Parts: sequence; C-alpha cells; structure tokens
Amino acid sequence: MEGRISLTLRVLTILILSLGSSLLPAQTRIMPLGNSITEGTGTPDITGYRKPLWGLISQYNIDFVGNENAGDNSGFDQDHEGHPGKTAAFIRDNLQGWLEQQSPDFVLFHIGTNDISNNRPTQTIISDIEASLDIIWNYRFDTRVFLCAIVPRKDGKDAQTRALNDEIWKLVLRRRDQNGNLIHFVNQYEAITGDPNWQNNLMWDSLHPNEAGYQLMAEKFESVLVRFLDPATPVELVSFSAFAERDAVTLQWRTDSETNNYGFYIEHSRDGEFFADAGFLRGFGTTLEAHEYEFIHRVNQPGEHYYRLRQVDTDGTTSFSKTIAVTVPLPATLALQQNYPNPVRPGSGTTISYELDTAQDIRLFVIDLLGRRVATIEQGYQTAGFHSLRWNGRSDDGMPVSSGSYFIVLENSATREVRPMQIIR
Repeated sequence: MEGRISLTLRVLTILILSLGSSLLPAQTRIMPLGNSITEGTGTPDITGYRKPLWGLISQYNIDFVGNENAGDNSGFDQDHEGHPGKTAAFIRDNLQGWLEQQSPDFVLFHIGTNDISNNRPTQTIISDIEASLDIIWNYRFDTRVFLCAIVPRKDGKDAQTRALNDEIWKLVLRRRDQNGNLIHFVNQYEAITGDPNWQNNLMWDSLHPNEAGYQLMAEKFESVLVRFLDPATPVELVSFSAFAERDAVTLQWRTDSETNNYGFYIEHSRDGEFFADAGFLRGFGTTLEAHEYEFIHRVNQPGEHYYRLRQVDTDGTTSFSKTIAVTVPLPATLALQQNYPNPVRPGSGTTISYELDTAQDIRLFVIDLLGRRVATIEQGYQTAGFHSLRWNGRSDDGMPVSSGSYFIVLENSATREVRPMQIIR
C-alpha cells in the first residue's frame, strides 16, 4: 500500500476470536433493574420491555435474573428486579442482596421516574445511582451496566426528566473513563420521543409506555446488547485485527469455515458506543475453506477509532464480532499530498489531500507559472488531522482553467507546501 510505514510505527490492536460452531457460547445473566417501568406497568400481561426484548435476543445464550417474576409465562424468562413505586435510594439500599443472590453479568438499569414524582433533587438522584454503580462493581468488577436515559412523561415534569437524563449521560462518560467499557448509555428517552406524536402513540398513562412504547424500549436495548452477547455463529471467525497508517485504518480478518454467509458489514465508531456502517464485503456462502478479508477505511480524525463486524447470513440473521480499537496518530507536520488524478481535465475535477499537525489557519489555492492565483480552494481555520477536498478545475470566476502547468499551494503563517499539477483540455 502506498505510504506504508514500518511495523514499529503501526498502532496495532489484535483481537483473536474463538467463535467456532464446536464451542458453546457462555450464558449471559441479565438483570432488568428499576421500578414499575422495568416490571411492565402499561402492558396487559405486566411484561413491559422484557418480553419483546427476550424475543429479540433469545437466540443468544441468556438468562434473565431477579427475585421478581411478574408477567405471563408464555415462552419467555420472567425474572427481573423491577420494583413499582420505588426510587433510586431504594435500589441503592437493597442492591447488594440482589447481587449476591443473582450475580448478573449485565444490569439493565432504568431508574428515576419516581424520584422526579417525589420532587427529589437531580443531584441527589445521581448520587444514589452512582452509589449503586459502586455497589455493582465492588461486588463484581466485570459486570456490564446499561444505564438508561429514562422515558419521557406527560405530567409537566419533562424539564426535570431532561435535566436528570443530561446528568445520567455525564455520569456514564465519567464512569466510563474510570472503568473502561463496563458502562453503556441507553437513550430510552430518545427511543420514545423519536415519534413526534409519542404522547398519544406510545404512552399508556403519564409515566408508563404502552405496548408499542415498550417494544421500542426493547429494540433500543437490543441495539446495544448485541455488541456484547456471544452467539453461536455459522461463520467461524478466528482472527480480527486493525492497524493505522496515516489516514487509513486497515482491517483484516480470517474465517476457517462459512455457512450461508452473505457477507460482512464493517461498522465504525469514534466512542465505542454508537456505530455506523463503513463498508461491506461479500462472503463466500458455504465453504469449509479458510478465507482472508481486508478492508481499508479512510479517516480524517486522529485518536481512538472502534470497529466491529456485522456478519449477515443469507436469511438475514446477523451476528456481531467483538469490538476492537485502533489509534490513528496525529500527522507529524503540515503536508500537502499530490493531487489525484493528475493531469486534470476541467469538469472531471481532482482530489487534493493535506495533513495538519495542529489546528490552524491555512490557505489552499492554485497558481500559474507566473505565481498568479487562479483558484482559491480553501482558507480559514482547520482542525488537526487529515483533510481531502475536491476541486472542479474552475477558476475563482467560475471559468474552466486553461490547459497548462500549475501549482497547488498549501500554506500557513510559517510554512508553504507546493505540488505541481497539469491541466489538459
């Protein structure tokens, strides 16, 4: 690959995955924790989000745990720790015993609605929630907590709800820095308010969702949980690695066998929480042969980047790899790359890439052989990192630039970088 640097300069993160069909995934014990919204008030069978969530993730080896078991028993695990009418202080005071009895791997934590109803100060609620986090991690440091922004309400206390959710988000950020990736934010407020008519469509009363609302809560939980659940997958993924070189992250993975494998979506995130598709590579269907894959992702921001694979079967079933992280280093200095394509035909345009080691004011422009400015491409304050711009081959007055030799210039207050460019018509 062009611009390859030595291995010693690579920031290399490798994750070896053992997901073969001969290995059974470990069971994950999941504790739904909270108040009546966790129990399921607002649904006829008192199952809330728990029953639809079970349906969404039951293909994984999971066990809902808790001392309560409200709801019907039609094909789902009823166990939970949802306590109607209770506050964050009640959870704090009783949590230790529940943990000792159930030893959950995951905790789905939705609390605060009754605290707001009782006019408890936001910071008091946050203190109780944070105390519960300490209790959880003091009992088992490897427990994953999925802490929720609580659902909206229709009784005139939405401002208090939003204020609490803002503080919950800040708490997640603070504790995530202290505890790695053991805490995750689940925005259940957004899950409901995403419907412009949520008050009528998704609420059973002023505080509790209806069945449609709980379904959306379940889908929101599922979108986060699947990153950390370990299914038995028909694709035997034996390695997954990533390394960064300048503005590119190269992802490589290997399968020992594949069954009905449609392909892999490569997902990218900057915070390890919210992922978006970066690309797709088609799989090999059903095969007992080993196959290697490589995908190059162009990035323009230095820092931590997170990746995972979403493997899709031919029937639409999906499975996720573990998440890996790679660090993209800052550029060493201001630098201008050769444009591509070169020569340039007006109307087709060319891409101009450059690097900035710090945030700064820059000027990027085209001059002719006499040094006269022909076109201004970019000027002003730019962030540190990798940048690419498309120039359409036209001058500042909008006319196609004549054939000939030109120069691309990148400069700041102290440095100038120049690259030659040919234009043909």
